[in-house]
Amino acid sequence: MELRHLRYFVTVAEVGASEFPVPKRLRDFAELPFVGLDRNDFSEYWRFIDRLCETYDLRLRLILEAKEKHSLMMLVAGGMGVSILPAHVADSVHGTLRIVPIPDLTEEIPVAVAFQRHSQNPTLIAFIEVLKDCLELRFASSVPQKPRASSVGAKSL
Repeated sequence: MELRHLRYFVTVAEVGASEFPVPKRLRDFAELPFVGLDRNDFSEYWRFIDRLCETYDLRLRLILEAKEKHSLMMLVAGGMGVSILPAHVADSVHGTLRIVPIPDLTEEIPVAVAFQRHSQNPTLIAFIEVLKDCLELRFASSVPQKPRASSVGAKSL
């Protein structure tokens, strides 16, 4: 298998309108109730969160898990807690949410595609290009991101 990273997105904090103070640094999350995505359905999200906690020696106070991203954002908007999400997800809901960058949180979330390295499918390259173009169009104007060269080094799985 080959894995190719297509884009990298910054991570942001998500806070309801006025219920909680705005976290200024990652360590501030330890003092606030945390709302996350369902661990069973979003295992990559939790691998990322667990890695953050380990790296920064942080323990989150998980109070709720949501089955869908929009449900999580509604829980946060309703004052149930705070969360950490990729900027492109958090940016999709407006209103009572405050989306704030966390200066000491520099980790980025990759969007990747996995495929058979020696695939004989003639449409594979075109499909990957369409994916890259869709990501560019969807997120180019509204989301902070760190563009990478189109031929990002792939790694074998």
